[in-house]
Parts: sequence; C-alpha cells; structure tokens
Amino acid sequence: MPKPINERPTQQDDPEALPWKEFPRSSRKAPLGDGPPRVTCLVVTSPGHHEDRARHQGAAWKDPRPPTPCPNTLFLSSAAHPDLPNVILSNYSGSVEAEYEDLWGKVLHGLRAVDPASAHWFLKTDDDTFLLYPHLLDLLGEFDSSRPLFLGLPLDESRSLRVEYMSGGAGYVLSSPAVRLLQKTLLQECHLPGLTSYEDVNMGACMAALGVELGDTRDSLGRARFLPYPPWVLMREDLQHHQGYSWLRRMSKFPFNFGIEHVSDRPSASTRCETPETSTPSCT
Repeated sequence: MPKPINERPTQQDDPEALPWKEFPRSSRKAPLGDGPPRVTCLVVTSPGHHEDRARHQGAAWKDPRPPTPCPNTLFLSSAAHPDLPNVILSNYSGSVEAEYEDLWGKVLHGLRAVDPASAHWFLKTDDDTFLLYPHLLDLLGEFDSSRPLFLGLPLDESRSLRVEYMSGGAGYVLSSPAVRLLQKTLLQECHLPGLTSYEDVNMGACMAALGVELGDTRDSLGRARFLPYPPWVLMREDLQHHQGYSWLRRMSKFPFNFGIEHVSDRPSASTRCETPETSTPSCT
C-alpha cells in the first residue's frame, strides 16, 4: 500500500534519510550600524582551478539579481584569466599543476594590496566556498567594524604554538582596522615564511601578535555560522563520533556537535571538501 504523500520518509524507508527533527530557529540581533556593511571578498584560487571552479564562482557572485553573493570580489591567483576580471596577481603557486601551495603568501599579498578604507570587512574564502551573503551581512552587522576584529570558526592550535585561529576552510573575516594593522606591522608573525605551513594558523598567530580581538560568531543558540563542512554533512548524527571528524571536536573552541538541531539556520559560509568517508579531510 503506497504511503500518503504527506508522510515523512523514515530511515527504515531510506537508510540515507536524515532522522526527522524540528529545525530550531535562532533569533536575529539588531544591527549596530545604520546601513548594510560593505564587504570585499578575497577568493584564493590557482591556475589549475580557474576553469572548473573560479570562473563559475565569479559568474555567480557578480550576478546582479538578488541576493547578490559578494558583489565586490577579488581573486588571489598567480595568473590572469579572461573570465576573472578582478585578479590580484602574485608570484606564488605559479605552475598550472599547483593546487594551493604558498597559501600564506597569496593571502598576505592580497590583504596588503587592498585599500582598508574601501570596505568595512574583508572576507577570505576559497574557490570552493559556498557563501550565503545575506546571512553574512546579518552576522557582520552585529559587530563594530571600527574595531580591529577577527571573525570565523575558532579553532585551537595547542600542539606547539598555543594559538587560537579561524578555520581557513570555513572562511574568515578581518575588519578594516585589522587589515590596516597587518599592512603596517613589521612583526615576523605577519610576514613570510610564516610560523607554520598552514595559512589559517599563521593568520591566527599574526592577529594575536597584533592584539586583534576574536569575535564570537555563533548564533543565538550557540551554533557555528562558519561551517567547515557542508550543512548536509553536519546534519548527520552518525558522524558525531566518526574518527575522520575527531579533529573538529578536538580543536573547536566551542563544543561542536553533529545533527540537524546543531546546524545554524543562518550559516554564512561553508566549504565543499572531501568527507572522511571518501578521503582524508582537508577542511581545517
């Protein structure tokens, strides 16, 4: 006998189906400013991904129809491309085969090339980042862009440096004053070659050396809004104790749980990365 059309599928019907639960809604905070914040998005890419990722992202993000995903987007790459009009060229990762070597150099070069007065906030993402721009504007509206701030998904590198940093895969944001401090400083933490081989850890060390404050970007229910995996991965309760995701539970500053009720209804950005079921995760 066929099931009524309004009856929800169960895991018995479909082993891949998520368990049905109510989706908790977070409350929105009143914005601090009078108007929407101005944002510049810096997208790290490489010649090997201009065709399959960056040009499609560039076309989608400059679409004039609302909601426009980050209308002021700059690409950080080592080569030009006809479909990427706004490229900040660097001499890092010059080979076509290169993936994301010298990320730290690319990001530093891009942040030093921008005008801090041109935007309130500067978002660093990758060319496989999913961005929900209206949600990002709501989140940034909760913070004072006149202060040096560093926002994202906070992780703790306690093995050697003992520094708190923001996940590069999930994307992170620097306020205009934070960018200005980075551009002026002579501190070694904010220059090449970097303290580690990880760009996001290096940025955390740089921001700490500059005394930049780390903001709490969780929603009103305490859920992350910068996501290191796609939402459909984080909704799976069966991955809570999966060994491949142990790094996230171990390194997250705040408790990180899997399940639909633990995923924010207003995420700002997430990364598209391989899941541990198929390959080694690289979303930190």
